[in-house]
Amino acid sequence: MAQSKQGITRAEAHELVDARIRTAVREVTWLDAVVVPELMKSPQWTPQDRQKLAAALQGVAESQMGDGRVCAATAAAALAEALQAQVKA
Repeated sequence: MAQSKQGITRAEAHELVDARIRTAVREVTWLDAVVVPELMKSPQWTPQDRQKLAAALQGVAESQMGDGRVCAATAAAALAEALQAQVKA
Protein backbone atom coordinates (compact mmCIF):
# COMPACT_ATOMS: atom_id res chain seq x y z
CA MET A 1 0.00 0.00 0.00
CA ALA A 2 1.44 3.33 -0.99
CA GLN A 3 1.69 6.05 1.60
CA SER A 4 1.02 9.59 0.62
CA LYS A 5 3.44 12.18 1.83
CA GLN A 6 1.71 15.14 3.37
CA GLY A 7 3.35 18.36 4.28
CA ILE A 8 3.38 22.01 3.59
CA THR A 9 5.50 24.00 1.23
CA ARG A 10 8.09 26.48 2.37
CA ALA A 11 5.82 29.30 1.17
CA GLU A 12 2.94 27.95 3.24
CA ALA A 13 5.19 27.68 6.29
CA HIS A 14 6.32 31.28 5.82
CA GLU A 15 2.71 32.41 5.49
CA LEU A 16 1.79 30.62 8.73
CA VAL A 17 4.69 32.27 10.57
CA ASP A 18 3.87 35.67 9.08
CA ALA A 19 0.22 35.32 10.09
CA ARG A 20 1.22 34.40 13.65
CA ILE A 21 3.60 37.36 13.87
CA ARG A 22 0.93 39.74 12.58
CA THR A 23 -1.50 38.40 15.17
CA ALA A 24 1.06 38.79 17.96
CA VAL A 25 1.88 42.37 16.99
CA ARG A 26 -1.82 43.23 16.72
CA GLU A 27 -2.59 41.74 20.16
CA VAL A 28 0.29 43.48 21.92
CA THR A 29 -0.39 46.80 20.16
CA TRP A 30 -4.03 46.62 21.25
CA LEU A 31 -2.98 45.99 24.83
CA ASP A 32 -0.48 48.85 24.72
CA ALA A 33 -3.09 51.23 23.32
CA VAL A 34 -5.38 50.40 26.22
CA VAL A 35 -2.78 50.35 29.01
CA VAL A 36 -0.23 53.03 28.04
CA PRO A 37 -2.54 55.98 28.82
CA GLU A 38 -2.93 54.61 32.34
CA LEU A 39 0.81 54.02 32.65
CA MET A 40 1.47 57.64 31.70
CA LYS A 41 -0.27 58.62 34.93
CA SER A 42 2.04 56.40 36.97
CA PRO A 43 4.18 59.13 38.63
CA GLN A 44 1.13 60.13 40.67
CA TRP A 45 0.24 56.56 41.62
CA THR A 46 0.49 55.19 45.09
CA PRO A 47 1.77 51.65 45.65
CA GLN A 48 -1.85 50.62 46.20
CA ASP A 49 -2.81 52.05 42.80
CA ARG A 50 -0.02 50.02 41.20
CA GLN A 51 -1.21 46.89 42.99
CA LYS A 52 -4.75 47.46 41.73
CA LEU A 53 -3.59 47.90 38.14
CA ALA A 54 -1.37 44.82 38.44
CA ALA A 55 -4.37 42.81 39.67
CA ALA A 56 -6.51 44.17 36.83
CA LEU A 57 -3.82 43.29 34.29
CA GLN A 58 -3.57 39.79 35.71
CA GLY A 59 -7.33 39.48 35.14
CA VAL A 60 -6.87 40.75 31.59
CA ALA A 61 -4.12 38.16 31.07
CA GLU A 62 -6.39 35.35 32.22
CA SER A 63 -9.24 36.61 30.05
CA GLN A 64 -7.04 36.97 26.98
CA MET A 65 -5.60 33.49 27.50
CA GLY A 66 -9.13 32.12 27.78
CA ASP A 67 -9.94 33.76 24.45
CA GLY A 68 -6.83 32.26 22.85
CA ARG A 69 -4.94 35.54 22.63
CA VAL A 70 -1.69 34.18 24.01
CA CYS A 71 0.44 37.19 23.02
CA ALA A 72 -1.86 39.72 24.63
CA ALA A 73 -2.10 37.51 27.71
CA THR A 74 1.68 37.28 27.95
CA ALA A 75 2.08 41.05 27.55
CA ALA A 76 -0.56 41.77 30.20
CA ALA A 77 1.04 39.30 32.61
CA ALA A 78 4.46 40.87 32.02
CA LEU A 79 3.09 44.36 32.70
CA ALA A 80 1.42 43.08 35.88
CA GLU A 81 4.71 41.55 37.03
CA ALA A 82 6.55 44.81 36.34
CA LEU A 83 4.03 46.79 38.38
CA GLN A 84 4.23 44.28 41.22
CA ALA A 85 8.02 44.60 41.20
CA GLN A 86 7.70 48.41 41.42
CA VAL A 87 5.46 48.04 44.46
CA LYS A 88 8.05 45.80 46.16
CA ALA A 89 10.92 48.16 45.36
